[in-house]
Amino acid sequence: MFPPTDCEKNEFRHPFGRPTAVPTPAPRLLGLRILLIIVAVIEAFDGLSGASILLGDMSEIPGPGIGGAIIKLHLAVHPVLALAALIFAGIGYVRHAIMALGAVVPG
Repeated sequence: MFPPTDCEKNEFRHPFGRPTAVPTPAPRLLGLRILLIIVAVIEAFDGLSGASILLGDMSEIPGPGIGGAIIKLHLAVHPVLALAALIFAGIGYVRHAIMALGAVVPG
């Protein structure tokens, strides 16, 4: 067809060629973002303080079997997921931040 004019560039096209209005963006959810950032900072601090156990004496971690491996995995992943949630909440990816915090909190 013909190239779009300046006023048609900001419109979506219906499959049958009729212009439709541009959808409005979702609200920024600022209160939820602030709450997620606060929770992520608390979890990141908790995760980073627990991560020092991995660098120290490994005999502090109970059990050489599967239980000890799960505890070590939790100590290693906790700060990473908490920092990811902090970054996601900071840039506005609320859903991603909630999923990252959801993976951190049960442990």
